[in-house]
Amino acid sequence: METNSESTWQEWKAKAEALRVQLNLGAKEAADAFEEKKKDLGSWAKSTQVNLSAETSEKAKNLATKLDELQVQAALAKAEGKDAYAEQEKRFQSTYESVKQSLSEIAKSTSDEAKGLGKKAEAQLEDWEIQRDIFRVQMNLAGKEASDEWDKRKKQIGDELEVLESKIASAKEDSGETWEKTKEDLASMWNSFKSNFNKS
Repeated sequence: METNSESTWQEWKAKAEALRVQLNLGAKEAADAFEEKKKDLGSWAKSTQVNLSAETSEKAKNLATKLDELQVQAALAKAEGKDAYAEQEKRFQSTYESVKQSLSEIAKSTSDEAKGLGKKAEAQLEDWEIQRDIFRVQMNLAGKEASDEWDKRKKQIGDELEVLESKIASAKEDSGETWEKTKEDLASMWNSFKSNFNKS
C-alpha cells in the first residue's frame, strides 16, 4: 500500500482498537476515561484555534470564538450527581454542536487550507462523538437493574466491531483500485456502525 493508504488504514485500526478498549471499561473507569477525553478535546480545540490563526474570514473568527467556548466546557470539573451531570452535558452538547456547524461551514470554504483544516477537524470530532455515545450508554445502563441490558448491548456492539476490525485487518493487503473500493467499503461500514450504535 502507498503511504496515504497505510496512514488511512492505521487510523481506522486505531479507532477500532480505542473503541474496543472503551467498550470493556467498567462504569467508573469509563467516567474517568471520558474526563480524559474531554481534556484531549480541549487541547484539540486549542491547537485547531492556533492552526486557524492565519485565516481572517468571518467564518474562521466565528469558529475561533466557539472553540474558546468548547475549551471552557471541556475544562469544567467532573459533575457530581445525575442532575449536575445532565446540566453540564446539555451545555457541553450545545457548544459542541455549534463548533460542528462552524466547522462544516469552514469545510466549504474557498481557501484550500481552511477547507482541509475543516474536513480534518470534522473527522476528528466524529471519532470523539462515537466514544462519547458509548460512554452515554455505559452510564445509562450502569445500574445493577440494567446490567443484563448493557451486557446484551455490549455483545451486539462487540460483534459489529469485530466485523469492522476483520475488514480493517484484511484491507492492509489491498492496493490500487482494490484499495479505493476497500476504503469506500470501510467508510460505509464505519458509518453503519455509528448509525446502529446511535439507535441505542
